[in-house]
Amino acid sequence: MKYRYVLYLVAGISCCSIAATASLEIVAPYENDIKTLVGGALDRFEQTSLADWSYRLTRYENEEGEITSSIEQFTPNNNFAAQWSLIQINGQVPSEKQVTKFLESKKKAASKDENKGIHLVLKDLIQQDTLFLVDESKDELVIQFDVYLEKLGKKASQKLQGVLTYDKKLQFIRQIEITNLEPFSPVFSASITDFNLQISFKNKGDAILPFQQKLSMQGTFAIFVEIDEESKDTFSQFKFSPTNTE
Repeated sequence: MKYRYVLYLVAGISCCSIAATASLEIVAPYENDIKTLVGGALDRFEQTSLADWSYRLTRYENEEGEITSSIEQFTPNNNFAAQWSLIQINGQVPSEKQVTKFLESKKKAASKDENKGIHLVLKDLIQQDTLFLVDESKDELVIQFDVYLEKLGKKASQKLQGVLTYDKKLQFIRQIEITNLEPFSPVFSASITDFNLQISFKNKGDAILPFQQKLSMQGTFAIFVEIDEESKDTFSQFKFSPTNTE
C-alpha cells in the first residue's frame, strides 16, 4: 500500500502516558548523562554500514486482509544486480517473473535511497534535547523523547511520541517505539488514528545491527477507504563480508 513508506521513517518500545512532574523528578540527576549515552549510541549505530554485511530478511505484510510474505537474501557486491536474491514468496519458490519484478523494485528503491532509511533518520528522528528518563532497572534505561520526521513535517510529528530502551551493559539502543498521541495525516486526505512502529536492534561485536521492524497502522483515506496495515521485517544470519572496493 502507498502508505507503507512510513515504516522507513520511524522507530520504537511501548509508549505510555507519564505525568510531566514525575518525569522531571526522575530526569534531573541524569539529564546530561542521558544525552551523552544516547548520543554515543547513535554515533555507534551510524558507524555500522549495513552494506558490509550479508543477511537474510523475512517479511510479512497484512494490508486490509491481503497477506503477503517473502524471504530475501542480501549479499554485498559491487554489482547491484547480484546483491539481492528472492528465496521465497508467499511460501513458494518464486517464478522468473516474480524474481524480475523483485529486482526491479530493489533497484527503484535504491535510486530513491529507501533502503538507507534507518541510517538516515535516527539522529533526526530522536530529538535529543527532549530526552528524559522514564524508568531504570539494573540492565536498562527507558527514555522518552519527542519525534521529528522531515517527510511528515513539524505539525504531524508533534502528534507522535517515542520511547527507547538503552542497554546499560552493552551501551546501545536495544529498541525504539513510536506511537501517535492523536490522529495525524501523513498525506492529503489520509487520517491515521492508530500508529505503532517498533524497531529493535542487536549487538554483534562492535556492530549495531537491525533485528526487527514491526508496523501497525489504522485509519482512513478520503473518508470512505479504510487503512489497516500490519507488517514485520526480521533480519537474521548476519555475516560481515565487505566488498573489495580497490
